[in-house]
Amino acid sequence: MAARQLQDLLDLLEEVLSSLNVTDSSGERILEDLVKRLQEKTQEVWQLYEQGKIVTDLRPLTKVLKDYFILELPQAIKDINSREKIKKELKLTKKLIEDLLRPKAIG
Repeated sequence: MAARQLQDLLDLLEEVLSSLNVTDSSGERILEDLVKRLQEKTQEVWQLYEQGKIVTDLRPLTKVLKDYFILELPQAIKDINSREKIKKELKLTKKLIEDLLRPKAIG
């Protein structure tokens, strides 16, 4: 279940990345909706993390990502001039989440 939630988060993240190039009002509404869905999915994933269903060595980073998706990103996307910076940050974030999905070697 946790892996599925993380994959859903990645899928939404990819949709947000694809929508960052929009400049018309309908595209902006779509982007805002996607970011809202990303916030909701982040909250779901965070609950799994707090329940111990997602384990990572990157504990402090996990909190930073949650805060970024829930608190900062919705405001940041309103500034069209910051979209390239947001793209870079989201691509890095995507790689970090993909690392969480990779099986860890034990022993």
